[in-house]
Parts: sequence; structure tokens; C-alpha cells
Amino acid sequence: GAVVYLSLEVSHGIRNRLAAFRKHHGIDEILPFVAMPQPVNLLDSAADVDAVIALVLHVAHVTNMPVSMVIIDTLSRAMAGGNENSPEDMTALIGNCDRIRHATGSHVCIVHHSGKDDAKGARGHSSLRAATDTEIEIKRDPELTISAVRIAKQRDLEAADPFQFSLKSIPLGTNRRGK
Repeated sequence: GAVVYLSLEVSHGIRNRLAAFRKHHGIDEILPFVAMPQPVNLLDSAADVDAVIALVLHVAHVTNMPVSMVIIDTLSRAMAGGNENSPEDMTALIGNCDRIRHATGSHVCIVHHSGKDDAKGARGHSSLRAATDTEIEIKRDPELTISAVRIAKQRDLEAADPFQFSLKSIPLGTNRRGK
């Protein structure tokens, strides 16, 4: 299916990432992937939730395929000044993500950061973890180029074994500023 990526932190770099993905995999056609590099407020149900739902339904119509995943990158930026530690704010955000999921049939993936103490997991109120079906933790040693992935929580399925990966730079050419 198609993917809608709410790119709330990295707006300009997403084009290069998509170009690198297409080049690396030898894909010439346009991917069913839509990045929206605009701020959204998913904390207030009267703010942008209906607009996100409308975007997802529009993408499904235009691509003639269901939108399988909506990625919210990041939770903090989608909270529009809300408090990650507040049970009221976190449950409001979770409820609005549920609205998106129910209205579109899409999986909702939220990118979130861990706190300063990695042992405590993701920052914020525990209601987020309670509502999470699958939590995937990615860590990278700053001294190495290898990242480690592990399933930190898996609600209904057996968790996969941890694995490692590294990112590869794909040269795209030089832009008009010589970079």
C-alpha cells in the first residue's frame, strides 16, 4: 500500500532520502509515498486530525491503493506544545491517532525519542507505551557505523530477534550551490 509520512522535523532532506532510495533500488517510477513537511497538531482533536484523515483518503484515491501506513515523525512535534508527561495530553494524542487509524484503516507509526536514561525507554507518560502494539528500539553507538534494532514490546505476536544494520550513503550529484 501507499505511505503517508508526516515529516514534522526533517522537511527538506526527505527529497534526497527518497531519491537515494529510488537510485539504490533501481526504481524509475514514482513511489506511492507522500511526505507532508508541514506542522500538525494531533493533540487537539479540533485542529489537524480531520485534515490528516482527508490527506490519507486523498492519497488512497490518487494512488488507487490503500494507505497502509501513516508515519508521524516525531511525537513531540505532533503534540503542538503539549506535555509528553501529562496523562491528559498523551491520552488525547493517542485518541487522535486512533481516530486516524479507524477512519483510514492505516497502521499509525509514531517516531519517538528515548529519554536521557536509555534504561527507562521512551520519554513521556506511560499511557503511550500501554497503547503501543509494537515498540521498535534503534540504537547506534556514536563510535561505530552499525545500528542495533530490537523489539522492546510486542503485544500479540512473537518478537523477532535483534539485528544490526548500517546506513549507506548514495551519491546523488551536486546541487546548484555546489553541495
